[in-house]
Amino acid sequence: MPTLAPEKARTPDCDHHAAIRQLASAAQALMGPRPEVGAAAQSRLTPSGHPAELAFLWPDADYRISLDPCPGASPETRLALCARAVAPALSSAQLATLAKISEWQQTYDARFGAWLGLRLRRGGVAHKLYLDIPEHAPWAAWEAELAGTPQIRSSRGAVATMVGLDPLTGGTEVYFSAGRLHPADLPALARRIGIDLSDTVVPTLVQDLTQRSVRFALPSFDMGFSNAFADDGSGTAFTWYSTSVGLLGPDDRARAALLSAGATRGWDMSVYRDLTSGQLPRHVLIGAAQAGQRPPTVTATLATTPEALLLWSADAGGRE
Repeated sequence: MPTLAPEKARTPDCDHHAAIRQLASAAQALMGPRPEVGAAAQSRLTPSGHPAELAFLWPDADYRISLDPCPGASPETRLALCARAVAPALSSAQLATLAKISEWQQTYDARFGAWLGLRLRRGGVAHKLYLDIPEHAPWAAWEAELAGTPQIRSSRGAVATMVGLDPLTGGTEVYFSAGRLHPADLPALARRIGIDLSDTVVPTLVQDLTQRSVRFALPSFDMGFSNAFADDGSGTAFTWYSTSVGLLGPDDRARAALLSAGATRGWDMSVYRDLTSGQLPRHVLIGAAQAGQRPPTVTATLATTPEALLLWSADAGGRE
């Protein structure tokens, strides 16, 4: 999944459609040979089997792609391909994490191995490596050492499922799936890593999207959170996320909810509106992040392919 932090708030390095085109071109160049038909052609990155997710970030205009470069391949093959694209730029500490999780994947059976993240930074496309933490891997002690403290009771049965390694920041992000989360859980989880998250950020977003008051647990059946750390171990961002279907249901309902919330908050929704016009793409994730003292960031992701994004950006409707 896309990460929402720990990066300085900024706009893309070029206009919206050119930014998406540049990311899609880079993603397409990373794609290996794909099976032509059948189940083997499907990716496990998205529920619809598409090999890419495009992330929109608001209120600042920014776009990111998460990519499965080899749908149908084994986790071992995918890990090797993704690591080869990113490992030369990783720090020694990140390489140690890569080695540890690679060993866990061999011992405890990986689900998918790895994904790649792409975003525009410093005039070019930067990569991030996402690593699968297998079920039954002994991650708790490692994560507690990284965070400097054990998990807390309000983790609601959280299980670490993925790690993100960002070469540009030297940082590490740990992603958790969780049971039912309550509004008060989120500031407590954020404080664990030194992030001051207002107790209104996520409940207000959820209320805006669902048009329901949040009285007890957040109204999603599939959600989690992530903790992002700098290279010195300090916490840099906390992110709450939910699957779109778990929070909002069908794609037409998710689109209407996002457009309504964006209009209320004054976000520029033009690119999202264009990309979701006509046949609706599958919505994958919705999230909110707090990084330091900056305003919270909200994201939504769509299942897609690099080819579809390139076609869209070349179409008359996709030109500025």
